[in-house]
Amino acid sequence: MQDPTLERSFRGHRDVVTELAFKPNMLQLASGSMDGSVMVWNFKPQMRALRFVGHKGPVTSVDFSQSGNVLASASRDKTVRLWTPNVKGDVTVFKAHTSTVRSVRFSHDGEAMLTCADDKSVKVWSTHRAKFQYTLAGHMNWVRSARFSPDSRLVVSGSDDKSVKLWDLASKSCVKTYWDHTGMITSTAFHPSGTIIASASTDKSIKLHDIRMHKLIQHYHDAHTGSASPSTTEAAWAGGGPNSIAFGGPGGEWLISTGMDGLVKIWDLKEGHLFYTLHGHQNGPTTAAVFSPDGTFFATGGSDAQVMVWKSNFDSGVTLNSASGADAAGGDISGGGAIRNTKYEIIFSLHFCSQTQDTPRRTCTSSCHAHYLHGTLKIVDIVLGQPTY
Repeated sequence: MQDPTLERSFRGHRDVVTELAFKPNMLQLASGSMDGSVMVWNFKPQMRALRFVGHKGPVTSVDFSQSGNVLASASRDKTVRLWTPNVKGDVTVFKAHTSTVRSVRFSHDGEAMLTCADDKSVKVWSTHRAKFQYTLAGHMNWVRSARFSPDSRLVVSGSDDKSVKLWDLASKSCVKTYWDHTGMITSTAFHPSGTIIASASTDKSIKLHDIRMHKLIQHYHDAHTGSASPSTTEAAWAGGGPNSIAFGGPGGEWLISTGMDGLVKIWDLKEGHLFYTLHGHQNGPTTAAVFSPDGTFFATGGSDAQVMVWKSNFDSGVTLNSASGADAAGGDISGGGAIRNTKYEIIFSLHFCSQTQDTPRRTCTSSCHAHYLHGTLKIVDIVLGQPTY
């Protein structure tokens, strides 16, 4: 097993990246931002990025439909927009809530959409014509996160009221409320098995529950702290702790998290411990992370307005097409970061010249260091994915 490697780094947003979503066919990656835009990044060589504008406030969430033909975005402007993720960019707009919409998700069968908002509600919509179906009411404060189960029969939601609720869509009722956290819930996730839910909180912890027995099965104390440099971001309300969580891997054996400490962490759920800590984003919290459908890649975003795509290397897999040139939004494709596990650390930088578009330039930055760990000197500076010395 190799270490994760930085494959691509995209610049185009002007503010915090709030959420990321891989297109199921792995040809595109979508990102939402506090700058009010939705970006669609193409992995094919020479294809430019697409910027969708129209929201009248920060974009809080993005998600692709299972077919990949529709991209949904949610915003503080109380609306959800459904985009065609191509150059034409056709859009359908509907007012989803009476307050900031925090999350939008398509069901796995493609028949429904799920939204949650600061109006304390969770709503279910039919995908066809974005028709409202019903409301799941019960939270006593803002609802930050809501996710469908893999079979689209259940929903998990997390709120500022410090509760995690499990909903049965057949009866349209809450079947269980978990009060294990002592802080507001920042993120929730459903395991691919459909039997486990994860939740993250401002109490700095990540917890996993088995919903068959309603039993706490894993608890990661101090998963993320609040030690990152102060930032006026969407996540700054938390004051510390994890900002997002997502399962990954073919069997859901990994959990990726972002936090106010500016780190990205990958948790080994089979062994029940921290597996990797990644240092790639600068100047504030990390805010978004998601695995590709097969777990071969994962993407991260932060308050530095960068989007990074990493190859997990947990199992052998394909590589993304090499990047070249500048994106359509005028940003360059560059970046840097570091990977650390309990044995060693790798620090690297990756640069492309936006002037000549196809000529790489090597720039030694603060990301290039020599580290003595366990008696071994490791110096790694990578340009176009190749060690230079």
